Formats: sequence, structure tokens, C-alpha cells
Amino acid sequence: MLVGIALGGWLVAGLSATSLRQVIGGAALLFGSAQLALTLRGAASSVAPTSPPVAMGVGLVAGVASTVAHSGGVVLGLYLIGRPLSSAGVVATGALAYAMSDVVKVGTYVAIGWVTAPLLIATVAATPLLYLGSWLGYRLNARLPRRAFALTLVAIALAGALRLLLS
Repeated sequence: MLVGIALGGWLVAGLSATSLRQVIGGAALLFGSAQLALTLRGAASSVAPTSPPVAMGVGLVAGVASTVAHSGGVVLGLYLIGRPLSSAGVVATGALAYAMSDVVKVGTYVAIGWVTAPLLIATVAATPLLYLGSWLGYRLNARLPRRAFALTLVAIALAGALRLLLS
């Protein structure tokens, strides 16, 4: 993911926003459609390949997507729901990966001049909503069956992909 963040920072600084949205949206649409087909077919929960090259590829794409369009969760989430993890394990693994990588992303955004005073003010103002959403997500996750959880993640991924492709 860290290599993907660096690559994403370089891409953001040099490519058009439209091109980046289309690439990320296309990748998310591809991953989401594949996961939807597997989930609806009733595939086993451990269908995602576990080889180091696949995991590194997912990390790279997730890092780029996260840096460019804050859409890395789409890629990583779809990979994680294909692993033999509980719903809480999927959420916790994704949260840990992004907690560590977001620190690096902030440095990348500072380096390309995206961090501004109005952005910092908006971030501080939105922080209570982040905690509220996390608490609500925790409560919902405890009640949502695994298949419904997987389908919800896929639906969010596909909606995000379409938004990126159509914007």
C-alpha cells in the first residue's frame, strides 16, 4: 500500500482528475462485479487468492486508489471479504491498514500542496461525525449476517465505481 500511495501521489500531481477517476472507477467496477458474482453464486468465504504477488497487487492498487480518490477501501474491502475473516475481522483489518497508511497519505498531500487551512478546519469539524459513524457501523456489524455484510460492501463498491465513472 505504501508503494501505491507514493505512486498515487505522483499520478495525482501529473494526470487529469477525469483520467484518474475513470481508472479507479473501472477497477472498482471490475472488482465489485467479480465479487458480486462470487457472493451471489454462494462461493466459499476464502475465494480470494492468498499468494504474495496477489496480496501485493491488491495493496498497490488500494494505495493508488486511496491516494487518488480515497477509494482504496473499495479495493481492499472486496479483497478482504473474499478471505476467511469475520465481518468484524474485515472491518478491523481494513481500519488498521488505513490507519497506518493515512499517515503517509497526509505527508503526500502536504507535499503536493493539498493541505490547506479550510481543509483542516473542515476535518476538525467533521471528526465527531466520524466517531458517530464508527459507533453506528460497529452496532450494525454485530447484527448483520455475513452474506448481507458482503453484499453491502459490494453495493457500496459498485455505487462508488459508478459515481467515479459518471462524474
